[in-house]
Amino acid sequence: MIERVGELALVDGFDSLIAGSGVANGSAAPGGASAVIQAIVSPLPALWESSDEQNLLRKAVLSVVTKVIAVGSNDAVAALMGSVILPLLTVATNPARPEAIYLMEDGLELWQAVLRRAPVVGFPAELSALFPNIATTLEQDFDFLRPAMFIVEAYVLTGGADFVHAHGAALAALFARVAGNVKPKAAQYVAKALEAVL
Repeated sequence: MIERVGELALVDGFDSLIAGSGVANGSAAPGGASAVIQAIVSPLPALWESSDEQNLLRKAVLSVVTKVIAVGSNDAVAALMGSVILPLLTVATNPARPEAIYLMEDGLELWQAVLRRAPVVGFPAELSALFPNIATTLEQDFDFLRPAMFIVEAYVLTGGADFVHAHGAALAALFARVAGNVKPKAAQYVAKALEAVL
């Protein structure tokens, strides 16, 4: 347990490293930003794997990766997609996993950050394969409706007709479930996502 507290402090220290490195404000030396990001992120997959039941530590890892995506170069983010981002999203946003109750919110924040960069970084098929997690999440409840609708909209706008063709049935079922079952304030998020589909 003491070791895990040290690891959590280490992950929390990454925020300071990001801020002090010049990556966040663009003052890092050319090429230096990628090296800093690699140094920050390289221990995280092993830390994630070794912290199977340590949800606070995993939440911290999700937070650090979300921040790195926000400040990293397009090349740095693309390099992290398969080795770091997708494994984290696969676990954190899968409502069938028991830890999702603790990780879902941070996982959805990471997912949104990835999708904000997707038009430039690319839209790998593995990212498209995660989409059913959104439909399953909304089948259970509407607690995450706002980020879920942002993710739906981003998938449609980024993935285009290919995405709609691949996931049309899931999209239709999702909208049929939420339409008329959400409060007026939440309906605006549904309407915006539906507009992107149409």
